[in-house]
Amino acid sequence: MTENSSTVVPPPRYHHPVASSQQNHQTHLPPRPAISNKPPLSIIKFLELCLATTCTVLHYYSFDDGDLVTGFVSTGTFCGYIVILFTVMIGYLMKAHVHRRLNLFYSLLGCGLFLTSGIFIIGAWEHAFRTRTRDLAITKGSIAIINGVIFLMDTIFTFRDRK
Repeated sequence: MTENSSTVVPPPRYHHPVASSQQNHQTHLPPRPAISNKPPLSIIKFLELCLATTCTVLHYYSFDDGDLVTGFVSTGTFCGYIVILFTVMIGYLMKAHVHRRLNLFYSLLGCGLFLTSGIFIIGAWEHAFRTRTRDLAITKGSIAIINGVIFLMDTIFTFRDRK
């Protein structure tokens, strides 16, 4: 069979010839990620998780904090923030987005709760006889205050990190 040049089908016509020619010449490249010199917030969250776990272990060995309110606040703070920070760390590992406002809320609340727990624990144990349990409790209160300050720094870093 021979090909006949008269049977060539012309290309389809476009309604907007300018737009179609622009589409053919444009390439859509994905945006490049911005390079920052700031440490990632996951390192701070990991440090907070380690300190909260340390406070919980010390709380197990020095549980008698005097009054019921101090025991409830410190136990709820330490155990609750282990769950919260572990969940946030899993989210970071899965590259899930944690909303900035939620991160600010948890960091600010953690700052207040850890500072309050540390102050209550040190206040309950500062005039007790010097024993191993008292030393562990004072250490636990001090670590809780340090973790509260780290939560405050995390709040400041999260607030200043505008995207």
